[in-house]
Amino acid sequence: MRGRLAACAALALVASSAAHSAPLAVPPLTGPVVDTAGILMPQAQSELAARLIRLRAGDGPQFQLLVVPTLEGEPIEDFSIRVAEAWKLGDAQRDDGLLLVIAINDRKMRIEV
Repeated sequence: MRGRLAACAALALVASSAAHSAPLAVPPLTGPVVDTAGILMPQAQSELAARLIRLRAGDGPQFQLLVVPTLEGEPIEDFSIRVAEAWKLGDAQRDDGLLLVIAINDRKMRIEV
């Protein structure tokens, strides 16, 4: 009985870790607005990008918007940190990067500074 219980527990642990082993890929930084969920209309995306570029040009922070369909079970805190580190946001001397991550289907959002 103990052997079966231990085997079931080990199998459940392996299945659980396999399901969550691959973190969500960080999308490439293609502009101030990265919408991998495809929810923003092209005109809205262009207007947002233009505003964020003007903000940066006016000696403001580098503000990036990332919209993803889902986090695939990954905590938004972990994902947003990975994105900010991969994208190397902001001016190194001023340390002024700002990232807004929105996960549409998960109904989550986070601002990473």
